[in-house]
Amino acid sequence: MEPEIGDALGASYRFVDRIGSGAAGEVWRVRDVRDESMRAAKVLRREHAQDAELVERFIRERTVLTRLRHPHVVAVRDLVVEGERLAIVMDLVEGGSLRDALDERGTLPPAEAVALTAAVLDALAAAHAVGTVHRDIKPDNVLLARDAEGDQGDPGAAVRVVDFGIARVLDERRRSTTAIIGTPEYMSPELVTLGEAGPPSDVYAAGILLYELLSGRTPFAGPGTDFTVAYRHVSAEAPRLDVPDDVWRVLHRLLGKAPGERPSAAEAAESLRGLKASVATLPALAPAAAPEGFAEAERPATVLRGVTPSAPEPVDLPADEPAPDLGAAGPATVLRPMPRREAPAPLPEEPAAKTSFWARMPRARALWIGGAAVVVVAAVAAFMLLRPPAGEAAPAAAGPVVTASQQDRALPTGLSVSRSVSYDPEKKLATVTIE
Repeated sequence: MEPEIGDALGASYRFVDRIGSGAAGEVWRVRDVRDESMRAAKVLRREHAQDAELVERFIRERTVLTRLRHPHVVAVRDLVVEGERLAIVMDLVEGGSLRDALDERGTLPPAEAVALTAAVLDALAAAHAVGTVHRDIKPDNVLLARDAEGDQGDPGAAVRVVDFGIARVLDERRRSTTAIIGTPEYMSPELVTLGEAGPPSDVYAAGILLYELLSGRTPFAGPGTDFTVAYRHVSAEAPRLDVPDDVWRVLHRLLGKAPGERPSAAEAAESLRGLKASVATLPALAPAAAPEGFAEAERPATVLRGVTPSAPEPVDLPADEPAPDLGAAGPATVLRPMPRREAPAPLPEEPAAKTSFWARMPRARALWIGGAAVVVVAAVAAFMLLRPPAGEAAPAAAGPVVTASQQDRALPTGLSVSRSVSYDPEKKLATVTIE
């Protein structure tokens, strides 16, 4: 049953009003009846609450979620499991999200964008230190606390990252559902290609976030399906922004295609703070338009040491057909099918004494069966050709014996298979020999 205003959430909370929704569930403002304080509760969707294994994982994860304390992380206060309802109770942050700020302002001045992203990376570094990966960093999951700027007016002081651990726990179901969780515009290349995400994936998403704060758009957004947008993270380079070279170098490193090319979250935060002087007086950029095309990213090629490659001959290729325009992919978190990559369990081996030659030689067995089939077909054909028509008497003198044979190519073991067939019209007998 869906919650309604005034309903109880466990023994300590009451629903006040709904303030948002997402892929995992709905966010409600709740009142703590113990001290009348206001909290936020993310009520997971019913299909999640009915998954016994997922509920168990959330309960096991509770210790990690509740001990993650950092000035830029929305603190988890409680976990409520009640019938078909599973809710995470957190601090309530009033002030909207970075998504709201982008919708209102279009782009942010570089100094503000850099400070906000550095604070997000501080939160990520704290989470990574206790073994938690966010997996879904984007403006929607970065809240801004009201009146939270520091003594020196640091915009980053208002940052509160929400939903730590939720995407991670939900994505563990990939082992049984072959799916991944994420937002196509913010997915790292390794998450797209392998379905795997670690701390470097969070750093990559923070780089996408910074790019969007500066330009008003994510670097790989454009026409096509969610998959088209996601795969550009693997195959395309991010279009260059009109920012100083030192700013672009740091941003480009955050967006490295290989996880090892990216800095840690703590290193990235320090690099961004080192840009403070470079961006202090820069105005906000005009919202960037979608590029006409994307430059292909350089990916390492397979090489053979000691061989000098020759120049390839030109090949005329057909013009690429444009991808169908199925509408712009939205910024919502999605659950995408992912092919299973688990290796099949090895079959038990039989004892050598009980294993025949043909069981150990599948190729020989296949050749034997195929050759036998050919010989049988030849025998039947010979019989039908030489058999007198129905109603006619057999000839007085029988014809000669008809024979056919086939010799297979020798196997690596030196063995081979030979087949022969003979048909005696006098006896009306076909003889098949296999050696």
